[in-house]
Amino acid sequence: MVRVLSLLLVLAAGALSACNDVGGVDTPLTGRLSWFAFLGGKDIRDQCRPGEPARYRFVYNAVFDEQVRSYDLVRTMDGASLDIRVPPAGASPLRVNSFSSEFGARARLARTIDVEAYRAIARQLEADGFGAATQTGNNFPSWDFYWIVSACAEGRYHVFGWRNGTPEFAALKFPALLFAQDKTGVPVNPVRANTYGDYNTRIRQGMPDLNFDIQLSPNGLANGAPLF
Repeated sequence: MVRVLSLLLVLAAGALSACNDVGGVDTPLTGRLSWFAFLGGKDIRDQCRPGEPARYRFVYNAVFDEQVRSYDLVRTMDGASLDIRVPPAGASPLRVNSFSSEFGARARLARTIDVEAYRAIARQLEADGFGAATQTGNNFPSWDFYWIVSACAEGRYHVFGWRNGTPEFAALKFPALLFAQDKTGVPVNPVRANTYGDYNTRIRQGMPDLNFDIQLSPNGLANGAPLF
């Protein structure tokens, strides 16, 4: 079973560039393709061109089987639209139909924010280092806490990440601005240290499809591979 899963994840990573749909899930393989495409902002990248409104996707991985939160922020004439999704704990977007049906079932909220709130988030994101070159070779394992942000602004696509345990992650200020706009009512899973042992135990007890590692490239995700 683990070898089959590993093969599926490798295929998902190899076929990521061909996946255009980040919404529907019909098979486990499509589910992985959809989630990795969503996480890397493939739809944002494909639609990124001069003249398009600025768009940001913030994904907070707070130990994957415990909580994932996503925030899609799109500039409008009067401010911005903010689409927030928080799936039920343990509802993996890598499983059949979970991205299309369960992802967002616990809480999904679409709201508008004013231009000052939008500018504060965008400016703080830049101050937190988003404009730096995309990291390559850095691992973002599903059992840890991290932020992945993809965006199209002024016709240019960019993706960047911050992982727990680094000074840059500890210094982040944009999350507080996003959480202040989050009216879903679902408490944020707070950052903690030493998640590896607990997560490894849970995975070996029957959830191997939740144990994966990703890396970034300037075009999105470089891979999505199993850790064990």
